[in-house]
Amino acid sequence: MIARFAYSPIPSGDCISLEMLWRDERQLGTLHIPTNVLEMLEGTDYEHIHAGETLSLPLALGLGVVLAALTLVDLQLGGDRTAWLDEWGPLETVSSEGENSPSQADPMRSTPKFDA
Repeated sequence: MIARFAYSPIPSGDCISLEMLWRDERQLGTLHIPTNVLEMLEGTDYEHIHAGETLSLPLALGLGVVLAALTLVDLQLGGDRTAWLDEWGPLETVSSEGENSPSQADPMRSTPKFDA
């Protein structure tokens, strides 16, 4: 198991979201990244990561986790749950309003700063 991951049929627009899907019997993921997160990446080694790219699901998941860790913005998974491997960890359903979402619930979280 890697970790527990938040799942929402309709992810919040202010989080990094990974849409899981199948295409030609391949598990894929499309990263949806809020504008404020993309702006945080400008001028860093991570600016090559773009919203809307569809990649293999493990690669998209890895990028989503990296972005969430760097920016302290929540990562939520959505889309076709059948693309998920149980060995990666459980998907925990959260509401689309961001309930159970630490970055929205905790005003003490600071703005991240990371080196390029």
